[in-house]
Amino acid sequence: MSLDADSVERLCEKKGFDAVSEIANLGKIDLNATKNVVDGVLDARLDSFERERNICQPPVSMDGIALLVNDTTKLDRSLVSHMRMLKQNEGSLISTNDVLEFDSAKAKADKLVEIVKAKILWTTAFREASALNKNNHAEMFAKLVTLQRCHDVLSRYSKQADRDANFEQMKDEFLSWYSTGIVMALEEDDEVRKADQLETLREKFTVLNRSHVFESAFGSFARNKIKNFVEQMFDAEEPKFDLWRILQQVFTMWKAHKRIFEQYLEERGSQAISQNLFEGINSQWNRISDALLCEMSSSENPLQTAHRIATMCTEHLDYVKEHGDDNILVTCSTITNKLLEILSEGYSKQVTSVLLASVNKIHQPERASRSRHTWIMAFIEDLFSTIRQLIEDAESTFGPKYFSYIVPSLELAMKEFASLVSNNDLLGIQKEQNEVRLRKTVQENTEDKISAICVTGYLLSGIDEVNEYLGESAKQYGVSENFAISNRNLLESMNRMVLDCKAESMALSINYHMGEEVAELKKQSVASQAVESLKNTLPSFSTPPHSYVTSVGHGLLHQMNTIASYQTDRNFVSAILNAAESEISEEEVDIWLLNKVGISVMRAFYANVGDVTALSTELARQFHADIVFLSEAMVDLRLKPIPEIDDLTKRLAEKIQI
Repeated sequence: MSLDADSVERLCEKKGFDAVSEIANLGKIDLNATKNVVDGVLDARLDSFERERNICQPPVSMDGIALLVNDTTKLDRSLVSHMRMLKQNEGSLISTNDVLEFDSAKAKADKLVEIVKAKILWTTAFREASALNKNNHAEMFAKLVTLQRCHDVLSRYSKQADRDANFEQMKDEFLSWYSTGIVMALEEDDEVRKADQLETLREKFTVLNRSHVFESAFGSFARNKIKNFVEQMFDAEEPKFDLWRILQQVFTMWKAHKRIFEQYLEERGSQAISQNLFEGINSQWNRISDALLCEMSSSENPLQTAHRIATMCTEHLDYVKEHGDDNILVTCSTITNKLLEILSEGYSKQVTSVLLASVNKIHQPERASRSRHTWIMAFIEDLFSTIRQLIEDAESTFGPKYFSYIVPSLELAMKEFASLVSNNDLLGIQKEQNEVRLRKTVQENTEDKISAICVTGYLLSGIDEVNEYLGESAKQYGVSENFAISNRNLLESMNRMVLDCKAESMALSINYHMGEEVAELKKQSVASQAVESLKNTLPSFSTPPHSYVTSVGHGLLHQMNTIASYQTDRNFVSAILNAAESEISEEEVDIWLLNKVGISVMRAFYANVGDVTALSTELARQFHADIVFLSEAMVDLRLKPIPEIDDLTKRLAEKIQI
């Protein structure tokens, strides 16, 4: 039969224990096995005795007491000696210096005693704490409190990295379980039990100089709670992203735990829970962002979806402003701003897509006149209607920040529009370089050209209206940055090109006949000189102007009347005012355009006459009469002859010796 440790323990605890009789009753036993069991019991008893002795012995060892007695005795002798000297010299003191010296010596002595005591207590308490069972929390806490007090004293006079590191590690190991205990206490439904548990825990952390750990545990509780809420939403069997629930949960958690946070963190309570709720949301931001973008992209109307989400954010902030404080408002504002940034990524793309679709559908209808460009007005009106609607939607979605989300798309749309008009020659700039429509009257040709000018003026007026609205809106929101459509200059360049081309084309309808007539006169002049009968063959080389130049005057007059009829057209006026190199009034726009036409006509006349020295006297006399008539006609039309005409008039006069 063999013995075990439990059997030996029971035998030893029996009253009137007789080892011989008890063992005899056991019968035959294995002596070696029994010896091992008894030795094990003895070792356990010795360990138990050692622990009891350590607990019962004073915190200071006998050796430490002996050292303390010796040091105290020395200090006592020194103090007695100083007091004896003071009494002897008491009558001869002439100042307070000796008293101050005594106080200084006493303070140094007290400091030395404090350091010695702290050193002795530290050594003993650290050794005992290291030997304690880690599960014995009560004894370990008492030792750590003693060590903390000693450490506070010693650290004021010296720094030891190893000592500090070992002590901090010991505290960390002890408080690791209690950090979890804080979270468990915060989850407690019973308010009384919650308060008791937290108060006990705070005392432990405060005494051990770990108040910041106690406070950080509060933060971890809020951070992990909202994080787990979002994770459960995404990790459910049937995940369903609900942004409103997330926003509401943030405020609900803040409201539910704000009081307990302020109770233990005082005035920093609301800020701590608000900040940690944001950090918890931010840890799941990638999943929230992906879900939000997916919701927008899968929507039939992404812009409407973005508006709905933005409205949701606005309503949430309004609720927080009414029922929360500044701390949770800052947190919720930061979250909603980040949500709007996500929306802006997809929103700008959708706005660009809508605008480009509106631009790309511009095409010339089958029955529209190739020379009249009024058909494009309807497409431009549709484009600006779309722009106004998009601006309104963006403003209601993003509020004061809407400018940066839509203006770049507007600039891209204007760039694409200018490219479309240029590449497809929608305003007939390339087709009409050398084209003269002989079947149409001067008035009809002029109206055709002005229709293209009105198109560019309408476009510039529309851009100006949009920029004016953006500017006024920026003032209302207090935005100092300029968000006007910056590439308006593309349309200005197109406007100047159209005006130059159409003015040249209007002049060409007059110059064409003039060139033919002048060429015929020169031809007849050469033939007549060959047969020396120029006077008989030319239709008239008298002082009166030739019929071709009177036709030029009548043509310019008709153009003047036609252009003047558009002076009340705001699109026509806008085009001229934007193209004019110098500042002019609205009353002068007709003269400005007619002057461009007149300059082209006068230059054409100058080129048609050519070299004066090669002209016959009779032909020079005719051209002189013609140029005088042309100059007078220009003055009558409120135009000024160009320098080339004045020079030609002078040379013709010299030729015929006037």
